[in-house]
Amino acid sequence: MSSLMFYSPPIPYDSESIIIGEMNCLLRDLLRVIDGQKKFISFEPCYRRCYNLIVHHKRGNELDAKLVWVWRALSTVPSNKAPSLVQMVEDVLMLYDKKWRIAKNRPSVAQLATMSRVERVSRAKQTIERFVPIIVENFYKPGGLFERSCAAEWDSKAWCNDHANKKRKL
Repeated sequence: MSSLMFYSPPIPYDSESIIIGEMNCLLRDLLRVIDGQKKFISFEPCYRRCYNLIVHHKRGNELDAKLVWVWRALSTVPSNKAPSLVQMVEDVLMLYDKKWRIAKNRPSVAQLATMSRVERVSRAKQTIERFVPIIVENFYKPGGLFERSCAAEWDSKAWCNDHANKKRKL
């Protein structure tokens, strides 16, 4: 009886809305894992959904396109938590990795997570490289925003220093 409890037949009819709903539920559960809400999901239905989508409904391409959201979410995770979360996502997508990814010569789940993290870091570097010269040019140049915001303070200090120097000379 316990073996029947985990038996999961494929979705009996090929209704597009049900398949899309299954895919969205799988993605929601994966994003919950990444967000640290593991106690709210059960992994067995995630495995089942992944199996049904890839094997019975042949929706590997669509699942691959939607998994971009998972990779983006994984790239924002702190690096000390990333390996365990990647392992959990890899466990859920085991069938995706073994059946579909190898057949289509796609990178593994771990490789995709690493590529996503590297892409995020390179985008941050590009942003810094683009904005630092703009900030330096507009903020620190003579007559720039920094000088204008501090001009009154500098003038008062300069007056105090000049006044003190004149008193010393007398």
